Amino acid sequence: MRREARSLALAVLACFAGAGRVAGGEASGDGSTAIGLAHGDLAAWEGGAPVGWRVEVGARSGDGPPSSLVPVEGGGAALVGDAATGTWRLLAQTVAVAPGDVVRLRCEARALGVKREGAQRENLYVGLVPRVPAGPDLAALRPVGALREAFTPCEALARATTPALDVMAFLSTTGRLEVRDVRVERIDPAGAFDALVAHAARTYPFFAERGVDWAAHAAAFRARAVAAADDAAAFSGVLASFLAPLRDVHVWIDRPGAARVAPFSPMVETGFDAKATFARLADRAQVGRIAIAGRLEGGIAYLAIGALPSPGADADALVAAHDRVRAGASAMVLDLRPCTGGNETTAGRLAAPYATAPVVYARRRVRNGPAADDFAPWVDAVLAPAAEADRFAGPVVVLLGPACVSSGEGLAQMLEVLPTVTTVGRPTRGSSANPAPVPLPHGIDVWLPRWQNQRANGEALEGKGVAPKVVVEATGPGDPALERALEVLRTRRAGTPPK
Repeated sequence: MRREARSLALAVLACFAGAGRVAGGEASGDGSTAIGLAHGDLAAWEGGAPVGWRVEVGARSGDGPPSSLVPVEGGGAALVGDAATGTWRLLAQTVAVAPGDVVRLRCEARALGVKREGAQRENLYVGLVPRVPAGPDLAALRPVGALREAFTPCEALARATTPALDVMAFLSTTGRLEVRDVRVERIDPAGAFDALVAHAARTYPFFAERGVDWAAHAAAFRARAVAAADDAAAFSGVLASFLAPLRDVHVWIDRPGAARVAPFSPMVETGFDAKATFARLADRAQVGRIAIAGRLEGGIAYLAIGALPSPGADADALVAAHDRVRAGASAMVLDLRPCTGGNETTAGRLAAPYATAPVVYARRRVRNGPAADDFAPWVDAVLAPAAEADRFAGPVVVLLGPACVSSGEGLAQMLEVLPTVTTVGRPTRGSSANPAPVPLPHGIDVWLPRWQNQRANGEALEGKGVAPKVVVEATGPGDPALERALEVLRTRRAGTPPK
């Protein structure tokens, strides 16, 4: 590192990292072993490229000149392109690994003046990519995270699935990507806890909200974790106890051959009675174990969603049920009270028929850096409307409650910004974090949140949820929230705004 440790992540590294840089193949004393990366400082250049690195074509967007590859003062490399660029170059080096190894890429990187123009592809990353016989497997890219305009210590962790990994830097959009001080290490079991602590210290977005002193908390658990490092089950047990104080429903542990462990899994009362609701419906149908659909009195369409499957057959079945039940209906009830999350792409397919134009429904930002306030810029999340022939013009009520969480709340955010929609019920859970796995030895994956989420009105979602426009606190027999939804629809169809 060029700079003095100044924050939570660097304090953790200073406490646990031991000897720092090492020569290729040597143990560092912190449970990691350096892998033979040549000229990671990118300081020596020959023939217009850093020594030991390959320069390849990564993409094309026209007939213009190639992107530039230039040295960075003090050591490093920059990829630079603009609106005229037609061929986009990448910088890569292959390192030998063993399948199953947990590999950490460390570097410093920044991105300047980045924007998409014309036919450009919006690629901007430094990361680890498995190398297969056909070349790099970009579908399995593990990037270092969202890049900011200041040089930031970055890292990515990957579990090797092939005997070779590419360390790759690539830009195919207008702007400048700079990278320097590149290192690659294998994480041994003895270093697994430290690797997790350091990764979370630079990427976990909610330490302030949770009130956890991460460095002190990690120091209190370290001896137990290191002692259990060679036993997968024991190590997982220590991690579960260690992560529980985060009180985060988007933190969990996967281990081969064992059930998923959720250190924090509170019981939540949904206010939704699936059996009673299903019996009430006409033309009713069940969609696997994820939804029920049918018609309520007055011909009102109804769909209750328990989960949002990833793209595939289950998602198609859910969307088909949604399309079937709303066909010919004059009003719609979408019941998200039991929706425990899933895939936001599927959520967008369900919300699109109720939109008439692209609309911002959320803003998200990713933490990536050693300081607690090191976040990439806010990025708008936009709902695109369905084709005009597939749109639904009637009034819609969306039922909300505290069991609606994660991508279920993403769907609630999409719907709450639409003028034909009235939200009814109680606030959603307030937890939408786009978690990703942190790979560790023994095949263990620890899932951690990556982003902070704002509603379209600028309010934080975390801990607050999506608040309904029409509040119904009562639950129980007779389903007061559903009855209120029907009352709202009757007034909407009569042309009277709901109170």
